[in-house]
Amino acid sequence: MKIKNWIFIGMLISLYSCSFFSKRNGMRMIDISRIDSLYNQEEDSLLIALIKKYETENNVYSSELSYYKILSYSRLGLCDTASKELIRAMLIDGTSPKILMAEGVVAYCMDNNSAAKKSLRKALFKDSSNTLSYYFLANVYMTEGASDSALYYLLLGEKKAHSFYIYDGLGRYYLNMKDMGNAEINIRKSLYLQPNYSISINNYGILSIVQRELDIADSCFTILTQREPWDPRNYYQKANIYLLKGDTINACENLRISIDKGKYKDAQNIYDILECGNVR
Repeated sequence: MKIKNWIFIGMLISLYSCSFFSKRNGMRMIDISRIDSLYNQEEDSLLIALIKKYETENNVYSSELSYYKILSYSRLGLCDTASKELIRAMLIDGTSPKILMAEGVVAYCMDNNSAAKKSLRKALFKDSSNTLSYYFLANVYMTEGASDSALYYLLLGEKKAHSFYIYDGLGRYYLNMKDMGNAEINIRKSLYLQPNYSISINNYGILSIVQRELDIADSCFTILTQREPWDPRNYYQKANIYLLKGDTINACENLRISIDKGKYKDAQNIYDILECGNVR
């Protein structure tokens, strides 16, 4: 959940503070495992706000907490902010595996795939147990169309731990390879371990469209339009589902929303082909 209402975030911070913060030797401490849980649940805005609150109130700075802020800023698409946070973290602990991984994530966020791969490989050299490094490195290779390299790192990551990130990556790999059987197995594994992971919900929705399980697909993208109402791709997929159902009116309506949300080129092309301007 990516919350944009900062008043609501303020209320959540107050609610979460009691469980996320504790005192040790008179100093307020933060529970890293709970921060990690927030990241895995995609609660990026809340995670960032809680860490900032902790740093401000205690006048401390932790590269480990900065690592989570960098990952969350990057996932929110705030690449410049993530880069500034990374510079600060590297001045303190620039050789740690987590910060090297974060460096790779920021480079990927900024479309610098070469630098991303270099940093992520360094991170894995220092800590081969972090499945997120395998996941992000595989993402870079998938973006480049280097499917064999992506699969190589995902399978290495799978040997390290049963991670929903790795299964999500494998699901996307097999979707791209049109191996729907293995795609479904791995997407289901990912959703079993983390039922609310947006990317796996998206992948399950796309898989369901391919398999013509249109009600399941519709449920997936309805969840995503509610959770991520700003993302034009979710409405584009809803339009595809309506088209397959033969419902041109609702298809055109979702194409309009997709175009309004982000001037989505694919949505505009289909909108023009269907002559949606004449559909009411």
